[in-house]
Order: sequence, then structure tokens, then C-alpha cells
Amino acid sequence: MEVFISWSGSKSKAVAKALEKWLPRVIQSVKPWISTEMDKGTRWSPEIARRLETTDFGIFCLTSENLNEPWLLFEAGAVSKTVDASRVCPVLLDLTVSDVQGPLAQFQCTVLEKGDLLRLIRTLNATAGEPLPDDQLQETFDAFWPQLEKQISQAQEASDPARIARTDRDLLSEAVAILRGLDRRMTELEVREREDVDFSALNERERYVIKWIYGIDEQEHSYDEVAEKLGLSSREVQKIHDGALVKLRFARRPGRLKELARERFLRDISSRGRRED
Repeated sequence: MEVFISWSGSKSKAVAKALEKWLPRVIQSVKPWISTEMDKGTRWSPEIARRLETTDFGIFCLTSENLNEPWLLFEAGAVSKTVDASRVCPVLLDLTVSDVQGPLAQFQCTVLEKGDLLRLIRTLNATAGEPLPDDQLQETFDAFWPQLEKQISQAQEASDPARIARTDRDLLSEAVAILRGLDRRMTELEVREREDVDFSALNERERYVIKWIYGIDEQEHSYDEVAEKLGLSSREVQKIHDGALVKLRFARRPGRLKELARERFLRDISSRGRRED
């Protein structure tokens, strides 16, 4: 599971680097990525754009010094276009939840303290393809928490070096350029997404599972209800469902699939029915 970690400033970077090393120790399937080879805000690199497109989860390291940095907002918006909002998580170093305003306030924030961070870890674990049992997760978290706690404390004592003053015109020009680039990128992704939804790639059983699970032409059904219809176990139905999402390239975005499916699936089924007649 790929996790994109966004930062801006020395405090935020220290937290991001700590999380990059710590997260895989707690959940081994997590593969964090942060951009450390470039100054944030100097340019929006193709590598960052690619990572934003393929990520499963976004963590945004917020401090009082970067709370309103435009590139953090852009990256959060980009991640929220490709994954559910529950997978976009601002983590707060020297802030409280009430300090977060504007676009980032729509997401579930995590304060960097033990109890709140454990809730984030449980959300990450639930997102993983093969989640760890909760007792094992708790034990691993407790074992590695002291290491992260120490690094968080050190990050709080750090201070960002003075930044070069920039004119309002410079900031506006950069913001417009980044917005245009982001808009083009999102448009390309949406066009590609519409083109990539090909239900003909599914076999008959997979079609029925997707149809019933998402309630495409009737009410939505649970795995147990679909299993009863097909004479299978719930586990077998879930496996068929997950395999179908992989074929459709929506393994990370079932909610988005549901939106497109209602239109595309019914049209496809209809055309197949006419050919069979």
C-alpha cells in the first residue's frame, strides 16, 4: 500500500522522515514516499504527479509555519481526487484541530499524540490488502511508539530558517502556474478514468457481483446476500468482487467506480442484450 507523505519546512520534514521510517515497522505492507530531493514549492515535479496519481493514502504534515502553504493544499486536493476523503489525513505537530481552517478542515485531522495516532494507524491497517489482527497491531504500535515519540519531540524543538521574502506577484504567479498544471493533470486523469472503465473485461459472475454489490439497477446488497444468490460463500464473493475491481483498475477507489458504473454498466448490459436478441 503506497502512502504519500507531504511536508513543507524543517519541522514538517522531520516529522515526514520519521513517519517514513516508522510506519513500515508497524504495518509492514505500507510503502511510504516523501520528496526530499527538492525544496517544496520550487516546482511540481513529474515524479510527485505520478506518486499522487498512484497513492493509496495521503498524510500531510502540518505545523504552524506551513498551515497555509499552497502546495500542501494542492497535493491534498490531488490525493482526494484519486482516493476517498477518509484516506487523506493531515497530521498536526504544534496545532490543534481548531487551528485547521479552509480546504484541509474537511479531512479527519490527527494530532501527533499516542491515542490519536493509533486511530490513524488503525485506519491505515483497515485500508491494507491484508490487515493485521488488532491485537498484533496494538502490540507492534506500543513497541515502536517510544521511537516516534522521541522524534516528534525533537521536531517540535526545531525551527525553520528564515525564508527569502517574495512579492505577492511572485506568489500569485506561482499559484496560478501550479493550479493550471494541477487542473490539466486532473483532467487527464478523469478522461483516462472514463476511457479505462471497460466492463467487458469482466466475466458473467463478476458482472453480477459488481451489479448487486453496488446496486447499479436495484438496491445494494451485502456480500452475504450476493453469496446466497450465487450459492457461494461470502469470502468467495468478496474475492470475486476484489478481483473485478483490479480488472477495472478501481481497487483503490470503489466509491468512484460506483458513480461511473451506474451509467456505463447499464449501457453495456443493454447493448449486450440487443446483440443476443
